[in-house]
Amino acid sequence: MLTIYAHELSKKYHKQRIFQNFSATFEQGKKYAILGNNGSGKSTLLKILSQYTTPDEGQVQYMSEKKTLLPAYVYTQISYIAPYLSLFKEYTVSEMMEWVSQNRKLSHNIKDILNFTHLHTARSKYIKHLSSGMYQRLKLATGIFTDTKVLFLDEPCTNLDQQSIALYQEWIQKYTSEKIVIIASNQVYEYQMCDITFDIEQYKI
Repeated sequence: MLTIYAHELSKKYHKQRIFQNFSATFEQGKKYAILGNNGSGKSTLLKILSQYTTPDEGQVQYMSEKKTLLPAYVYTQISYIAPYLSLFKEYTVSEMMEWVSQNRKLSHNIKDILNFTHLHTARSKYIKHLSSGMYQRLKLATGIFTDTKVLFLDEPCTNLDQQSIALYQEWIQKYTSEKIVIIASNQVYEYQMCDITFDIEQYKI
């Protein structure tokens, strides 16, 4: 079982401290939410937990069977979806999923994934021509349906309508039970399925 340990994490920008002394343990099979207002540091903390960004103080450890995992291996076990990360817009929907399958093992076959996400009829459509909601559903598919042990989601329901939000909630409940899921959000419908929540405002003192 994979476990992520966050030890006394602190981060500042231009001498202004964003948060400090954040410690937590994230266990496989559980879902967690990082809460806070816009600009509070949720995305920054998510990047640190994924080891995409380094903290000013503290450390993040990925451990399995009491052994610390090397960053090169950790990378293969992470899926990360965020508004600031883009898909290849010159690809079709099917080509995008094929690319993901070549770089990351998928948990289901592509046809099933496109059916789950209601994108099957758009499989030959170029990503640059998708509506904002379809684009977001495809982004979520590239993370939720990869066979990784950790899923990071930053504002996952951006541009989704009520029907798509319900689909997202179903996917998280049904297809991520074996993962560590960490969601950065300030919208209840994005994280209502989480087992544990952390309010980042409590780590600014």
